[in-house]
Amino acid sequence: MMGVPALLSPAVSLGPVGAPLAFLVVGALAGAVEEPGWRGYGLAALQERLPVLAAALVVGVFWALWHLPLFWLEGTYQAGLGVGTPRFWGFHAAVLVGSPVYAWLYNASGRVVFSVVWFHAVGNVVAEALVDGSDVVLEVGADAVASLVLVVVGWRWMTRRGEAVHHLDTSTDHGEQR
Repeated sequence: MMGVPALLSPAVSLGPVGAPLAFLVVGALAGAVEEPGWRGYGLAALQERLPVLAAALVVGVFWALWHLPLFWLEGTYQAGLGVGTPRFWGFHAAVLVGSPVYAWLYNASGRVVFSVVWFHAVGNVVAEALVDGSDVVLEVGADAVASLVLVVVGWRWMTRRGEAVHHLDTSTDHGEQR
């Protein structure tokens, strides 16, 4: 898959509209490629055996490892953070800490993978297009605002009709007295 670095290289002229559009497309594609596996398959299967938080953290560890090669791929957001730097460790901590947020969104939406695909895409676009990674507070703030807007505006498209999960009670008696 052609990434943002290749699309935005001097050899490729995308024009004033093309560059932002490339960020959006590649950001959305990354979420569309990753999230069916991370949440739709991995998290769903792990939640059958582990508590949600533990399952989300297991997925988070593998999700962080998945991004490691990008730190050596020139032109990527991750390469700009540097290997072994505080921003390198911050990125991995954010992925690990963010995984339970993705798990919550996935479960609260009625396990609609599109909800986390969209969330992932917005996170990628915010991280790569709006901030340069040098100001952690700005990046976290931008991610938080974008996330809030995304959830509020997109909730109806991110949930199955009438199936938003308000808790994760998997018992069959639904709390009824016997």
